[in-house]
Amino acid sequence: MKKNKLVLALMLLTLFISCQQDDSNTAFIENAEEASVSDVLFSIADDNSGEVTITPLGSNVTSFELFFGDDDTNSVFLTNGESAKHTYTEGTYEITVLAYNTIGQITEYKESLDVFFRAPENLTFQVIPDNTDFLTYSVQANADFATYIEVYFGEFTNEFIQIAPGDTATYTYQAEGSYNLTIIAYSGGAAITQDMGTIDVFAPQELEITFDDPNGMYTFNTFGGNQTVTVIDNPDVVGNLSPKAVQWIDGSPSEVWAGAAMSLENSINFGEGTIFTMKVWSPNAGIPFRIKIESLDDANLAVELDAFTTTTNAWEVLTYDFAATDYATQFANNPANNLVIFPNFGTDGGDITYFIDNIIQGDQSLDVVLPILPMDFESSAGTFNLFGFGGSPTEDAVGQVIDNPDMSGINTSSRVASLNKPVGSEVWSGVAIPLRDNYSIDFSSSTLISVDVWSPRAGIPVLFKVENAAGDAAEISVMTTAANTWHTLTYDLNNAPGFNSSIEYTQVDLFFDFGTAGMGEVFYFDNIRQ
Repeated sequence: MKKNKLVLALMLLTLFISCQQDDSNTAFIENAEEASVSDVLFSIADDNSGEVTITPLGSNVTSFELFFGDDDTNSVFLTNGESAKHTYTEGTYEITVLAYNTIGQITEYKESLDVFFRAPENLTFQVIPDNTDFLTYSVQANADFATYIEVYFGEFTNEFIQIAPGDTATYTYQAEGSYNLTIIAYSGGAAITQDMGTIDVFAPQELEITFDDPNGMYTFNTFGGNQTVTVIDNPDVVGNLSPKAVQWIDGSPSEVWAGAAMSLENSINFGEGTIFTMKVWSPNAGIPFRIKIESLDDANLAVELDAFTTTTNAWEVLTYDFAATDYATQFANNPANNLVIFPNFGTDGGDITYFIDNIIQGDQSLDVVLPILPMDFESSAGTFNLFGFGGSPTEDAVGQVIDNPDMSGINTSSRVASLNKPVGSEVWSGVAIPLRDNYSIDFSSSTLISVDVWSPRAGIPVLFKVENAAGDAAEISVMTTAANTWHTLTYDLNNAPGFNSSIEYTQVDLFFDFGTAGMGEVFYFDNIRQ
């Protein structure tokens, strides 16, 4: 928008005076040329400062009077070609210029000025955890062309900390959790630039890690390829009663050194012990599990050991003794606070699933998990406490789980139970097998129990008994029908005196050659089932 207007401001030149002066005295007035404004030049700074350089141009001008068009009502006088600097906020302004000629005549000129700020560019931020308080985090943020930055830490809606570009905002969370982080950079005008991230606020893990804390956040930093590491419900409580365990899918293809790391809150103190143990469930024996302990300050400071699985499809305890490593030198001046695990180290993952649990400094053993029916005496069925009783004065009756001595006929399983009935043992000697806690045999649908037996003689009675700690019991006897071979005996507890299907029976007992003193024979049994 441009406007020119001639303003006759010669207040002394009235018609009365002009009539009283001769032509020679008014010639300079009559010959004076009108001042004009040809343009107003604007130079707007590109640094979002809002500074604008204004230069009016014209002809027949002795001076310009410049009005900036914002809240500043002051004006400045400029000569032709001279500039003035003024700082604006973002918006549109009408600039007014009054051009004066030699006799004071005024020409008014108006020009529209648009001031826009560019959006911030190259927004970057860094999340910095506090070394002493796991609830406290700092965010350092910067952006080109930003006048200020807002940091939203995500714990409370619309709560933010405002900082200058390049500065740091520090915040202490009130509770553990995962929070959405939002960084917004402002240019001083309407243009903004923003970025987002996540802050996981959880107490760092100690070395004694059980994965059972319902509020715990267990963080694994995987590397080397297709490692999927997740805390899930424990799929096999035999040997490990923990409700939670880590499912580790060793994907393929992956590097032979693929694994995952867990940062620890405190440095490991090897003075408290050099033995470390971990429960592992593997589908294969002979699998190397490497543990590496390193410093988060310098990953080159580290010690590592391998341990190999020995069982299949069952929990076992792997033991690592760092006594022979140079841990004292490696961690003399730096903390040992990063635990790294490599399953099947040295081999591509192969899409094999493992489970790990209970990583501790010190020894541990498998949990005692008693069996339930059906009972097949394989390792996956539980820990079998076979209590022999009624032995001779010089030798106990022994019940134990052993390798199947006769893998033939109806029973080719690898493990069975045995009862050694020594010479002179009681006529009632036998073996007791307690069942799992909070478990009792369910007789609501069937009262039949079958047992595979192996006896050196046919025609001997094998007594089967169910009982509980309250003293409730029922028993029934069946005769063997073959010698030196596996065959099945079936018991109908409904025919046992005192039996009641509503009673909770929590233990089974077997008596071989019941009623006869021991003759130094060994009996075998397996697959107790309904």
